[in-house]
Amino acid sequence: MKLTITLLLALLLTGCGHMKDFGDEVVGSGAIKTEKRAVSAFKTIDASGAFDVEVVCGKEPGLELEGDDNILPLVKTEVRGDTLYLKSEKSYSVKNSIRVRLTVQNLEGIASSGATSFRVTAIKNEKMKVDISGASSINLSGETKTLDMDLSGASKVDTESLRAERVSIDMSGAGKANVYASEELNAEVSGAGSVTYSGNPKTVNPKVSGVGSVSRKST
Repeated sequence: MKLTITLLLALLLTGCGHMKDFGDEVVGSGAIKTEKRAVSAFKTIDASGAFDVEVVCGKEPGLELEGDDNILPLVKTEVRGDTLYLKSEKSYSVKNSIRVRLTVQNLEGIASSGATSFRVTAIKNEKMKVDISGASSINLSGETKTLDMDLSGASKVDTESLRAERVSIDMSGAGKANVYASEELNAEVSGAGSVTYSGNPKTVNPKVSGVGSVSRKST
């Protein structure tokens, strides 16, 4: 009987170990590695997961990852059409987010779900589109004529340093947006979201439902 119980316990432990290999998240090794990947030209970024993304302007497209050496192989990067897709193949646990440094000639759009953080500098284009959900955050600077944003969840956006002529925002949830508009601002807010604006736009069209707000930034 004792031998039978011992064998059963051994089988159970083996089975649990087998499930852990395939079902549990991967734990980061702590050994940080930098990896450069070949990437073709893109105009928009679509990220899902938890990444810390920095975007800079340059003539040649570039992609560099920094993170735990056993986690980087799980990060998928692929360009389809004009969009760079960034996601993880499996759940993982790390002390610090995977860092992604991108070089793009002309960025026109960002889509993000999860908890990705974006910092984009030196934007100079005709239009910019932002679509984020979850707990993502975005900081943009530069110049554009039109900025169109769709925000949901607890997303945070700071585009005060992005000099836009016309800004349109559709916000739901408990997000926060700090924007600059010189000509026109259209802001629709539902839930507990808040939009703060600067730039003295000639036209402001707020539409608020719930306890949200649209207000001029105090000086």
